[in-house]
Amino acid sequence: MRAVGSAGTPAPTGFGRAEAALGVVILAWASSLSIVKFGVGLGDPYAFNLARLIPASLVLLFAVSRTPALRKFEWRDAGRVFVLGVAGHVVFQVGFIHGTDASSATSSALILGLTPVAIAVLAWVTRVEPFCQHTALGLVLTMAGIAFVSGAEPNLSAHLGNLMLFGAMIGWAVYTVRGAALVRKYGALRVTAWSSAVASVLLLLPSPFLLTLADFRQAPAEWWYAALVSGLAAIGLGNMLWVYATGRVGPTLTGVYSNVLPIPSVLISWLWLGETLQAAKIIGAVLIIAGIALARIHHTWGSDSLRRRSRGIRTEMHPG
Repeated sequence: MRAVGSAGTPAPTGFGRAEAALGVVILAWASSLSIVKFGVGLGDPYAFNLARLIPASLVLLFAVSRTPALRKFEWRDAGRVFVLGVAGHVVFQVGFIHGTDASSATSSALILGLTPVAIAVLAWVTRVEPFCQHTALGLVLTMAGIAFVSGAEPNLSAHLGNLMLFGAMIGWAVYTVRGAALVRKYGALRVTAWSSAVASVLLLLPSPFLLTLADFRQAPAEWWYAALVSGLAAIGLGNMLWVYATGRVGPTLTGVYSNVLPIPSVLISWLWLGETLQAAKIIGAVLIIAGIALARIHHTWGSDSLRRRSRGIRTEMHPG
């Protein structure tokens, strides 16, 4: 029998499938940051987003149709799936695409690297998992890091881009925390497919007012390659493996593994896009990574006090 963690999620028992899945996720997302930055520079960002999301959603839905269901869908969960689609795909994808277009792949990686702290705070606010002083101090450090990163941007457009990226990161934190229970109920593939399909419909609705067919027809082949590769790798495979890991080890511990995302992302953007790191961004990166590490130190070291507080929260949530 597997041990049970703070929110009724299976406690990790060493390196396993969830950890291997998260390793693939990090590689897919790190590469996607530079691919997206490259792609949005060749055409309309909104069109690029649709060209990423819709094919990935269709592939996921096809995969769902070919696999047996864990259990029959309960329509009372429709609202929760809708929320996941809005938070994890509409809010995140729009903020991520347009924010990366206005800012840089490096800033995108550093700001999205805040995800573990946002997940920890949201999990605490929603009483899914406990909070501690290390998380609070880590939050202060990471916000200081964001100030350094944003302060190094050259213009107002880049500052607004960073703000959109911050909003995207919050959307992904909501998706991670709120999706864990549904993943355990229906499986990672179905939750990812359903939520991305919801987002595809929502993003298609305003497209006649924002785009023309020329935005797609005049896009170069490289634009299409970047959209399809980043969509299938990051939205399809990456998101599915992420929610799979969330369902196995819980949202906060899943977030721990995204701590390393800024490192390969910055290296790839430096090697491929030729982006440079100003001194302020280097300081910001150090503060962000240090804050994330500090915020997650109890989960990393398996603190007894955190587990005691976790049991207390669980008792309050389930007094019976």
